[in-house]
Amino acid sequence: MRSEPALDSYLRLRERVSFAADRLFNRYASELQCRRGCYYCCDPITVLPIEIESVRTHLLEHGTPPRSALGGPEEYGSETPPAILERDIRTGPCNSGVRSVDRSTDGVFAPAPPEGGAERRHGAPPRLIATKRCAFLGRAGECTIYAARPLICRTHGLPLAYRVYEYDMHGREIEPDVPEYTELWCDLNFRALSDEAAPAYFERNGRINMDEIDQELEQLNRRFLSTELGSRYDTERADGDRLPLGALLE
Repeated sequence: MRSEPALDSYLRLRERVSFAADRLFNRYASELQCRRGCYYCCDPITVLPIEIESVRTHLLEHGTPPRSALGGPEEYGSETPPAILERDIRTGPCNSGVRSVDRSTDGVFAPAPPEGGAERRHGAPPRLIATKRCAFLGRAGECTIYAARPLICRTHGLPLAYRVYEYDMHGREIEPDVPEYTELWCDLNFRALSDEAAPAYFERNGRINMDEIDQELEQLNRRFLSTELGSRYDTERADGDRLPLGALLE
């Protein structure tokens, strides 16, 4: 099979992201709850065609998991299990306020605090929300395409830095003297860390710059779409130029 340069470059990017993520997983090991069987982050996702093609190639080489092996743990069917989080509002809004009882849950959100109680952390919804799972989630809560999983899946749970962009009234981007970033991370991790202390803590100890990764990924995707192989992807019906990962099972 003829090698596609854009795909080869994507695979090298994927290796770099995995290496950076592994370093942070080791560095923050004592503060992370991430492990096989926890599918808190495994929601359905859309990805760029170049990542769809990479996973498709993996499935052609290694086989597609049978439908009976997919869908997540059977006791909850295809839906999110009930939220099993407790909030100790005595600790205040940003001081270990969320305590996990069962970490093997997908899309688990803390219930709204009583009126006048603690605020929500990291934008968690104020009510329980049932969401579908990733199409490739296995019956034991494992990823069945782990070796070929998309870039975003390789960073789940870790501190991620996203560039904050500002625009003027005409829609032109305002270039700041110093770029501003906002940090996101899983609520099940870093539970002793307050929102106020998080930026300096992650800047000092390490975070993944998702803005840089996304920009490089988008450039590679444009190169891929300009090829004969990439031109086969119909992105007009998708969310922008993104496609549902689960479409590979249709």
